[in-house]
Amino acid sequence: VGIHRVHAVSPSGEFHHHRMATGGSRRWVRLELHADVAGAAQSLHAEGWQLVAAHADERAHSFRDIDYTQKTAIMLGSELIGLDPVAIHTADRLITVPMQGMVESLNVSVAAALILYEAQRQRAEAGLYDESRLDEDELNRTLFEWAYPRIAARLRQLGQPYPTLGESGELLENPLRIS
Repeated sequence: VGIHRVHAVSPSGEFHHHRMATGGSRRWVRLELHADVAGAAQSLHAEGWQLVAAHADERAHSFRDIDYTQKTAIMLGSELIGLDPVAIHTADRLITVPMQGMVESLNVSVAAALILYEAQRQRAEAGLYDESRLDEDELNRTLFEWAYPRIAARLRQLGQPYPTLGESGELLENPLRIS
Protein backbone atom coordinates (compact mmCIF):
# COMPACT_ATOMS: atom_id res chain seq x y z
CA VAL A 1 0.00 0.00 0.00
CA GLY A 2 3.05 2.27 -0.10
CA ILE A 3 3.91 2.58 3.58
CA HIS A 4 7.32 4.13 3.97
CA ARG A 5 7.69 4.07 7.74
CA VAL A 6 6.22 2.28 10.74
CA HIS A 7 6.43 3.76 14.23
CA ALA A 8 6.44 1.51 17.27
CA VAL A 9 6.60 2.15 20.99
CA SER A 10 9.23 0.26 22.95
CA PRO A 11 10.27 1.57 26.37
CA SER A 12 13.34 -0.69 26.27
CA GLY A 13 14.36 0.50 22.81
CA GLU A 14 14.13 -3.02 21.44
CA PHE A 15 11.66 -4.34 18.92
CA HIS A 16 11.39 -8.06 18.36
CA HIS A 17 9.77 -9.24 15.17
CA HIS A 18 9.52 -12.71 13.81
CA ARG A 19 11.54 -12.95 10.62
CA MET A 20 8.89 -15.03 8.86
CA ALA A 21 6.05 -12.71 9.90
CA THR A 22 7.69 -9.58 8.53
CA GLY A 23 8.76 -11.28 5.30
CA GLY A 24 10.35 -8.97 2.78
CA SER A 25 8.61 -5.85 4.06
CA ARG A 26 11.31 -5.15 6.63
CA ARG A 27 13.67 -4.41 3.75
CA TRP A 28 11.36 -1.73 2.35
CA VAL A 29 9.70 -0.20 5.39
CA ARG A 30 11.70 1.83 7.91
CA LEU A 31 10.99 1.16 11.59
CA GLU A 32 11.18 4.11 13.96
CA LEU A 33 11.08 3.35 17.69
CA HIS A 34 9.77 5.67 20.38
CA ALA A 35 10.19 5.31 24.14
CA ASP A 36 6.55 6.12 24.89
CA VAL A 37 3.21 6.85 23.25
CA ALA A 38 3.16 10.53 24.25
CA GLY A 39 6.56 11.13 22.65
CA ALA A 40 5.54 9.31 19.49
CA ALA A 41 2.30 11.30 19.22
CA GLN A 42 4.08 14.60 19.87
CA SER A 43 6.72 13.82 17.23
CA LEU A 44 4.12 12.84 14.61
CA HIS A 45 1.92 15.85 15.35
CA ALA A 46 4.97 18.13 15.01
CA GLU A 47 5.57 16.65 11.54
CA GLY A 48 1.98 17.42 10.53
CA TRP A 49 0.46 13.95 10.80
CA GLN A 50 -3.18 13.39 11.71
CA LEU A 51 -3.39 10.66 14.34
CA VAL A 52 -6.21 8.17 13.87
CA ALA A 53 -6.70 5.59 16.61
CA ALA A 54 -8.51 2.30 16.01
CA HIS A 55 -10.61 2.01 19.14
CA ALA A 56 -14.14 0.76 19.74
CA ASP A 57 -15.90 3.72 21.32
CA GLU A 58 -19.19 5.56 20.86
CA ARG A 59 -17.20 8.57 19.52
CA ALA A 60 -15.49 6.43 16.83
CA HIS A 61 -16.26 6.87 13.14
CA SER A 62 -16.23 4.14 10.53
CA PHE A 63 -12.69 3.68 9.20
CA ARG A 64 -14.09 4.49 5.72
CA ASP A 65 -15.13 8.02 6.80
CA ILE A 66 -11.57 9.29 7.34
CA ASP A 67 -9.66 11.31 4.72
CA TYR A 68 -6.48 9.30 4.26
CA THR A 69 -5.21 11.55 1.47
CA GLN A 70 -3.56 13.72 4.12
CA LYS A 71 -0.56 12.59 6.18
CA THR A 72 -2.13 9.98 8.44
CA ALA A 73 -0.69 7.83 11.19
CA ILE A 74 -2.92 4.94 12.18
CA MET A 75 -2.54 3.85 15.78
CA LEU A 76 -3.31 0.24 16.63
CA GLY A 77 -3.11 -1.48 19.99
CA SER A 78 -2.24 -5.01 20.95
CA GLU A 79 -4.92 -7.64 20.56
CA LEU A 80 -5.33 -8.39 24.25
CA ILE A 81 -4.88 -4.95 25.79
CA GLY A 82 -5.86 -2.56 23.01
CA LEU A 83 -4.60 0.99 22.74
CA ASP A 84 -2.83 2.83 25.50
CA PRO A 85 -5.15 5.49 27.00
CA VAL A 86 -2.57 8.15 26.02
CA ALA A 87 -2.95 7.10 22.37
CA ILE A 88 -6.72 7.41 22.60
CA HIS A 89 -6.43 10.83 24.24
CA THR A 90 -3.89 12.21 21.73
CA ALA A 91 -5.70 10.90 18.64
CA ASP A 92 -7.31 13.44 16.34
CA ARG A 93 -10.01 10.93 15.42
CA LEU A 94 -11.14 7.53 16.66
CA ILE A 95 -12.10 4.90 14.12
CA THR A 96 -13.67 1.50 14.20
CA VAL A 97 -14.27 -1.29 11.74
CA PRO A 98 -18.04 -1.91 11.78
CA MET A 99 -18.84 -5.45 12.90
CA GLN A 100 -21.92 -7.66 12.58
CA GLY A 101 -22.74 -10.75 14.61
CA MET A 102 -21.26 -11.97 17.86
CA VAL A 103 -17.59 -11.11 17.32
CA GLU A 104 -16.59 -7.80 18.91
CA SER A 105 -13.24 -7.20 17.24
CA LEU A 106 -10.88 -8.33 14.51
CA ASN A 107 -7.36 -9.65 14.76
CA VAL A 108 -5.08 -6.57 14.75
CA SER A 109 -3.39 -7.58 11.48
CA VAL A 110 -6.76 -7.98 9.75
CA ALA A 111 -7.99 -4.61 11.06
CA ALA A 112 -4.71 -2.99 9.93
CA ALA A 113 -5.06 -4.50 6.46
CA LEU A 114 -8.64 -3.26 6.05
CA ILE A 115 -7.75 0.26 7.18
CA LEU A 116 -4.58 0.42 5.06
CA TYR A 117 -6.35 -0.78 1.93
CA GLU A 118 -9.04 1.87 2.40
CA ALA A 119 -6.25 4.45 2.67
CA GLN A 120 -4.62 2.99 -0.47
CA ARG A 121 -7.93 3.15 -2.36
CA GLN A 122 -8.45 6.82 -1.48
CA ARG A 123 -4.84 7.72 -2.29
CA ALA A 124 -4.91 5.92 -5.63
CA GLU A 125 -8.14 7.71 -6.59
CA ALA A 126 -6.48 11.04 -5.69
CA GLY A 127 -3.40 10.24 -7.82
CA LEU A 128 -1.07 10.24 -4.82
CA TYR A 129 0.91 7.26 -6.12
CA ASP A 130 1.75 8.96 -9.41
CA GLU A 131 5.00 10.43 -8.06
CA SER A 132 7.06 10.34 -4.87
CA ARG A 133 6.10 12.78 -2.13
CA LEU A 134 9.25 12.21 -0.07
CA ASP A 135 11.64 15.13 0.23
CA GLU A 136 14.80 14.76 -1.85
CA ASP A 137 17.10 13.82 1.06
CA GLU A 138 14.76 11.14 2.36
CA LEU A 139 14.17 9.79 -1.14
CA ASN A 140 17.92 9.56 -1.85
CA ARG A 141 18.63 7.94 1.53
CA THR A 142 15.81 5.44 1.01
CA LEU A 143 16.91 4.54 -2.52
CA PHE A 144 20.52 4.03 -1.35
CA GLU A 145 19.41 1.79 1.52
CA TRP A 146 17.16 -0.25 -0.77
CA ALA A 147 19.75 -0.61 -3.54
CA TYR A 148 22.82 -1.12 -1.35
CA PRO A 149 21.66 -2.40 2.06
CA ARG A 150 25.01 -3.90 3.11
CA ILE A 151 27.01 -0.85 2.11
CA ALA A 152 24.45 1.40 3.82
CA ALA A 153 24.71 -0.65 7.03
CA ARG A 154 28.51 -0.45 6.96
CA LEU A 155 28.48 3.31 6.32
CA ARG A 156 26.07 3.81 9.24
CA GLN A 157 28.39 1.70 11.41
CA LEU A 158 31.33 3.91 10.41
CA GLY A 159 29.31 7.10 10.85
CA GLN A 160 29.90 8.04 7.22
CA PRO A 161 27.37 9.70 4.90
CA TYR A 162 25.91 7.92 1.92
CA PRO A 163 27.43 8.87 -1.43
CA THR A 164 25.47 10.51 -4.23
CA LEU A 165 24.18 8.00 -6.77
CA GLY A 166 24.23 8.37 -10.54
CA GLU A 167 21.06 9.00 -12.56
CA SER A 168 20.36 5.28 -12.86
CA GLY A 169 21.09 4.60 -9.19
CA GLU A 170 24.65 3.38 -9.77
CA LEU A 171 27.53 3.96 -7.39
CA LEU A 172 29.83 6.59 -8.88
CA GLU A 173 32.69 5.62 -6.55
CA ASN A 174 33.40 3.04 -3.89
CA PRO A 175 32.27 4.68 -0.61
CA LEU A 176 34.18 2.10 1.47
CA ARG A 177 37.50 2.57 -0.28
CA ILE A 178 40.18 3.48 2.20
CA SER A 179 42.25 6.43 1.06
